[in-house]
Amino acid sequence: MDALTEIELKYTIPDEAAAQRLLAQTEWGPFRRGPIQQQHLYDRYCDSADHALAAAGYALRVRQAAGMAAVQVKSRSPAGGGHQHQRQEWRVITPTPLQPLLWPISPARNLILAILPDPALLPLFAVAQVRHRAGLWLHDQEIAEWTVDRVSWLVAGRSLTAWEMEIELAPGQSPALLDAVDRYLLAQGQVQPQTDSKFERGLRLLLAAEVQP
Repeated sequence: MDALTEIELKYTIPDEAAAQRLLAQTEWGPFRRGPIQQQHLYDRYCDSADHALAAAGYALRVRQAAGMAAVQVKSRSPAGGGHQHQRQEWRVITPTPLQPLLWPISPARNLILAILPDPALLPLFAVAQVRHRAGLWLHDQEIAEWTVDRVSWLVAGRSLTAWEMEIELAPGQSPALLDAVDRYLLAQGQVQPQTDSKFERGLRLLLAAEVQP
């Protein structure tokens, strides 16, 4: 099935003060960021009642806007895979995100129906983000998307908030560029490697809530 490949670095930012310093910074060695755009995002992560998609190695995210939903299915990050995440992803736009049988014919629909014989999706938890987004440039080329996010996991009536940074490689660019960016970022000591995706942390919070009396 046709899929996109996403390659990105993920980091945890220790606190808001550190996040504000990163937002004010424009250069890391030879790399510079472009103008920042701010977005407010609200995502729901969904699965079957028995978490069959997660068990099969996938996460499904629904992002709503203007009466339509952007559904994104991603392969899960492997355990112990480090903070450079490489994942396959499938996308579809639909007004019925929780009903895969009604999605447009697409690789995303085919994948979900191959895993779920009775494809009834339920929201598991939500993630709200204030995203600060910019291009990351090397000389005259935009080599990646740079984001600093205030992330809130909304799980089983509880909320957990953290600051994070992501550097997503632009299509056609070499992963070696991420290695170079990574060295500059870690040398400054303002961020820590994050080996888990937002989905993995949300799912962990959900499973912990489910076993509590």
